[in-house]
Formats: sequence, C-alpha cells, structure tokens
Amino acid sequence: MDKVKKLVRRELVENELLERAAELFAERGFNGTTLQDVADTVGLTRAALYHYFESKEALLTTLVEGISAARASELKTIRLDPALSANEKLARITRTMVINVTTQAARFRLLLQSENELPAELAARHARARRETLKQIVDLFEEGIASGEFKPVDPHIGAFALLGMCNWTAWWYKPDQNGPAEAVAAAITDVALAAFVRGGVAHAPPAGDLRATIGRMREDLAQLERITGSP
Repeated sequence: MDKVKKLVRRELVENELLERAAELFAERGFNGTTLQDVADTVGLTRAALYHYFESKEALLTTLVEGISAARASELKTIRLDPALSANEKLARITRTMVINVTTQAARFRLLLQSENELPAELAARHARARRETLKQIVDLFEEGIASGEFKPVDPHIGAFALLGMCNWTAWWYKPDQNGPAEAVAAAITDVALAAFVRGGVAHAPPAGDLRATIGRMREDLAQLERITGSP
C-alpha cells in the first residue's frame, strides 16, 4: 500500500511540474525559464526536482511527446477503426482533439509557441508527429469524400480548418465562462459535422426536391473538378 501511495504521489507531483513548466515555457519561452523557476512554482527545491526530472530538456521532451506523439497515435487508431463510418470518425476525432486541448491548454500553447526553440532531435520527432496527425485527418477527408459522406472540399483545406478550430480552444477556452470541456467538445463536433458532412435523404424526395438534389450534385461535381484539376 505504501508503494502504491508513493507511485500515486509521484504521478501527481510530475503532472503538477509539467503543468507549471508548460505555463512558464509558454509565458517566458524555454530559454527564458530555469529549473529553479519551475521548482519555485510548486514549492520544491531544485535538488528535490531532480528526483522527478533530470533536466529542463527532460521536462520539455515529456511535454512535447505527451501531446504531439500521443495525439497522432490516438487519431490513427480512430481513423483505422473498421467499425466506424467516416462521419463517426470525424465526430470522434473532433471530440478527442478538443478534449485533449481544453484539458491541457497550457501545454498546447507551449507547443504551438515554442516550436522554434525545440532541440533538434525533439523538433524532428515533433515534426513527424505533426505530419502524421495531418495525414490521418487528410486521409479521413479523402475517405469521407470518396464514400459520399463528406462534402467535396479540398482534403488539406478541410484538415487544416478542423485542426485550427480544435487547437484554437487552447487560447479562448475557460471552464468558468464556457462550461465543461465535454459540452464545448460536443458543440464544436456539431459545427464540424455541419461544415463537412453531406446531408442525406432518407426517402425518395418529391420532384421539386429531386431537381434541387440533382442541382447540388452538379455543383459538387464542378467543385471536385476544380479541386482535382479535371477538364
């Protein structure tokens, strides 16, 4: 039992250190923050902090990999789930990204503001994770368009729009003003679905509606031709 308590306490202290470090790095920059600064925010001596992280670089590495690499892996798992439709994947990916950002806002701000300060090896790992994240979302848009579930938008533009909408919550979301993260995630998911998912018709429409539907299909085809450069 004592061992379990120690492990729990260690995890709590590590999480607190990571959160405070993220806030300081985002506010002052990585180079403008010292380990002593981080230790002071949680009431630890610098010597005590070494029991949790051996260096400022170790703190930064944990922060970056815990966000960028974890996100890429999670989104890939969702996109490759054969039990989900493209619409369901879009909803789940959007919700996942918003929840991750709103519950770790300081860490996301740090990551987005400090990319140019990352050590070379860590910057390379972060860049790979970013590319993988973008790839998963672009692939999802391509699949959804091909299956007829999504509107015929440019997949890269759609992916960047979705990422921007989710990531921006790191700056404006405040629990006391905007409500629970789950509610915000649900609202943004509704916006994403409304923006990208094609409306379906459950039964044969009247003749007037049918003509309108054909007109929308022609507009979609013209949009696809512009995107693909088809003559």
